Amino acid sequence: MKKNNSVPTETGLIPAVAYARFSSSNQNEASIEQQLKDIHQYALQHGYLILKEYTDFARSAFKEATENQRPAFREMIDDAKKKKFQAVIVWKTDRFSRNRLDFAFYGEKLNKAGVRLIKVMEANAEGAQGELMDGIMSEFASYYSRNLSENVKRGLDDSAAKFKTMGHVPLGYKRDPESGCYALDPAGADVIRRIFKEYSEGKSAVSISTALNAEGYLTSYGKQFNKNSIRKIIKNERYAGVYIYKGEKYPGEIPAIVSRDTWDKAQLRLKEHHHSPRLRCESGYLLAGKVFCGECGSAMPGDSGKSKTGRIYYWYTCRNKKFYNSCDNPRANKHELEDSVINALLDWMKDEDNIQHAVNDVLAYQEEALRNNTVLHSLKLQLQDSEKRLNNLLRAVEMGVITETTNKRIVELEETIRHINSSIDKESLCTPSLTADQIYFLFDKMRTADPENNEVRQRLVNTLLRKAYVYKDGTVVLILNTGSDSNGDKLTLDNINNLFGLDHAENGMKSSVSGVLLPRIQPSLKVSSFGRCLFLTSK
Repeated sequence: MKKNNSVPTETGLIPAVAYARFSSSNQNEASIEQQLKDIHQYALQHGYLILKEYTDFARSAFKEATENQRPAFREMIDDAKKKKFQAVIVWKTDRFSRNRLDFAFYGEKLNKAGVRLIKVMEANAEGAQGELMDGIMSEFASYYSRNLSENVKRGLDDSAAKFKTMGHVPLGYKRDPESGCYALDPAGADVIRRIFKEYSEGKSAVSISTALNAEGYLTSYGKQFNKNSIRKIIKNERYAGVYIYKGEKYPGEIPAIVSRDTWDKAQLRLKEHHHSPRLRCESGYLLAGKVFCGECGSAMPGDSGKSKTGRIYYWYTCRNKKFYNSCDNPRANKHELEDSVINALLDWMKDEDNIQHAVNDVLAYQEEALRNNTVLHSLKLQLQDSEKRLNNLLRAVEMGVITETTNKRIVELEETIRHINSSIDKESLCTPSLTADQIYFLFDKMRTADPENNEVRQRLVNTLLRKAYVYKDGTVVLILNTGSDSNGDKLTLDNINNLFGLDHAENGMKSSVSGVLLPRIQPSLKVSSFGRCLFLTSK
């Protein structure tokens, strides 16, 4: 996953955006205002700064073309790809998408951009099993995308082996209709030669683009030139006859527009005159929104600071300590805490009983979601009633009762049944329906993936971790998204302190994490009633 380059604000708050949506004409202006009010309140309490609000009025989150049907949603996804923020905060899951799989796919897009998706009301309302379900559906979406990507890559590999064009063809070239390979476009090639010549002679990218625009020339995308498009052309080694695929270069496999000497000279001038980009602050706090102070209960958002030597340090800092100096819990090193949590989660996943417990939780959530789907239940009742009426009419026809009204009513009922069945199919998409084997497979893929991969790490945290409490003595308590949903969500800081008021040395056992202890405790009724917990200490 690419690092999110949105720079943390001067206040130390994590840059985020709010997304709110009307779903039907039954909602009034106050409803969307309430969504935004709750989102801003959550942001304030958990260390986020809302930079922008995206709002779609009277838009459906059920349409197949979700992005096209919701312009603000589409803009938000595009801005996420541009690394403009680190989190998207929504009121509830259905404000983002009612289709759980769509929710997972778009959530995966945000995840790839290093952007976290947060649901305000369901942090407590939908509960741990809901987060677990979202995580496993995200893994399913990722698995589907990876397999689709592999199929696409195989096709690309076949094309690359024949040095064919793939995707957008740069200015100066065209696709040969017979071979599919690069061929020169005379008019475009003349423009490319002119750009290289003038740039090598000392003209700036701005002056070159200004002259080309004045003469009516356009880029290969049909847009006017600017300094960036000129520099992009200068850096494109294809113009020197080099075919490039997956980072590998194959000289002489496409027609050259400029000589190698001309291209090399242009690179030297580009290096001399184009300033190196500024170093950007690292961002993307893996545990954002999930870390809390074990001493006072306040949120511990990501934080950073620079030493006298210019080195940047990253932490998770208690808000009460930072802003009010009312807590003595020292800040936690970002990388040490994140690595400890990831290793603890992976250790937990090694136990087959734990995986089976998680699988059962997902299955239970699916069953509950199905039972609570009143819309689907109502549609099925309507279907039964319509089918019953239709069968009665058909029996009347068989008995010889045939009138113009009867035939008309039969046609109406058949159309109604088709419409209801279509609605049932659509509504069923909103309800998860994975088998136990599928869920186990996805958990297994998650625990065997590369733990150094940022996307894998984020998915582990999003799926398994509910909260992490950090204490001043180095102790860390992880609350997972497994266990009793109703009681697990009510686990308080006092409960945790009572549950883990034990001697670390006697009750702990070494895990594979250096310097981390996990409790030598079999889950008793008391512990399981508060959900599954992991206990870590640095002592």
